[in-house]
Amino acid sequence: MAKTYVGVADRFFTKLETSGLVSSMKSTETYYFGTSVSNNDDNTYHLTYCVDHTTQASGTGAVGLYVINLSGRTESGAVYSTAYFKVTGVSDDGYLICDKYSSFVTEVAHKVKKMYVGVDGVAKKVKKAYMGVDGVARKIYSTLEWDPILENNSWEVISEVSKEGLASTIWNIGDQKTIYVNGVAYLVDIIGFDHDTPTDTTTYGRGKVGITFQLHDLLETTYPMNNTNTTVGGWKDSYMRTNTMPTLLGQLNSDLQKVIVPVDKKTGEGGGATSGLITTSDSLFLLSATEVIDDVSYWISDQGSHYEHYYPNADSRIKLLNGTASAWFTRSPYPKSTTMFALVTKNGGYTHEDAKYKNGVSFGFCV
Repeated sequence: MAKTYVGVADRFFTKLETSGLVSSMKSTETYYFGTSVSNNDDNTYHLTYCVDHTTQASGTGAVGLYVINLSGRTESGAVYSTAYFKVTGVSDDGYLICDKYSSFVTEVAHKVKKMYVGVDGVAKKVKKAYMGVDGVARKIYSTLEWDPILENNSWEVISEVSKEGLASTIWNIGDQKTIYVNGVAYLVDIIGFDHDTPTDTTTYGRGKVGITFQLHDLLETTYPMNNTNTTVGGWKDSYMRTNTMPTLLGQLNSDLQKVIVPVDKKTGEGGGATSGLITTSDSLFLLSATEVIDDVSYWISDQGSHYEHYYPNADSRIKLLNGTASAWFTRSPYPKSTTMFALVTKNGGYTHEDAKYKNGVSFGFCV
């Protein structure tokens, strides 16, 4: 349907000034419907423009072919100005039969800039609107606005952009935003787009989380992977994952905590195993050796794909602890040892370190 007509006001009849029906109408011309009567053409209608004009079928007249905007007067003196009329028929004696409408809506899609809903007789602005699709709520309207400078956006906005799959079109790898850990400010960097898999893809609504972040440098405090010198249980059962990460998560600014998306992470089993992976669901995590280092021959493979655009070389892996380049843990157990985890050195190289020793921590998370 090309037009939807709203608000039928009345139906009227008007006689063509010319003999017979007008065979072709153009929007740039004025046509006169009706005949002169008393009071100097008070009932003459002037066609100021027409839309959706199509060729008349021979002998069928103008039925349904025109939507016309008329101005003038009816015989009763009523004025029609900037109103919409549709020709619906032609009488036997040559009168056009027209319906007058208050407005019409085209089938052309227009962006909705504002939406309101009545609540207790008061118009409330709608921020988000959802529609159920196959049992899943899908967003169909949002007032979302963002800033191309990442730091200027709230975590709520960043989260919404990420869920919409728009993050990579607005921001770049390496863009930074400030977070707070126990009240201390740190910078986090975007290290990947659509890289990690959410634990609950149905709730999240996409197969990949839009943005992965990591601390630009290291926390002011160093931590061990385990309180005892072992890799048994790997990352899954480590003190770092079961105690340190939950503690740090609770120390983050609350607006960030609300939007962090748990993701699935694969890591070597530990305990000296040279193969085998364990999948964990993590809100905060350490990166694996294979996510940071492009040389996978040294470690068990498939512990997450390399964040290649953020970590292209050794220099990109150098991180500072209180202003000094320092070593930092990954979550990957060294496959030939029951006591060591993979470590990035202060020069951006890689080695392994006993689990009980404290080293730098640079956690990641997804939004």
